[in-house]
Amino acid sequence: MVVCVVGLGNELRRDDGVGVKVVDRLRSCYGKNKECDFFILANDLFALPGLLEPYKKAVIVDAFPPGPHPGKLVISRFVPGTVERGPAAVYSLHDLDLYWHLQYALHRGYKGDIFLVGIETASLEPGIGLSPVLREKLPALTKQIRGFLAKLVKGLPEEDCGYELK
Repeated sequence: MVVCVVGLGNELRRDDGVGVKVVDRLRSCYGKNKECDFFILANDLFALPGLLEPYKKAVIVDAFPPGPHPGKLVISRFVPGTVERGPAAVYSLHDLDLYWHLQYALHRGYKGDIFLVGIETASLEPGIGLSPVLREKLPALTKQIRGFLAKLVKGLPEEDCGYELK
């Protein structure tokens, strides 16, 4: 079974690009691995429902809003209807969020498991590059997600992959 691993985020808004950075590092680690396919969608959420179709398991790595613990990792299974959401007013296609696109994938018939990997950020201000705190935690975050993937796909190596791990 092949797992789809997707990195999301806007690299022009500091830590919002952390999902892209982590998946890029994972792709470099594993190269052409037969257990995982790595994709960087960045802001192209419209591609997500179609991308997921051939996979029985998907892991989506994205940024959480800034909080008191930048770099905190939260992994959860996406279960429709269990996400607490406030009222939303959608005025254009730019206002559609990840939750909406995942719901749409299920509406299209996706039957696989979706795991969301959220990373708490320090800054979503305009700018290129991660904040110093997330840049420092990037190797450890990559290692944690490698560990999760190794458990999800038995036999996937957790080795160093050439990165300094903390």
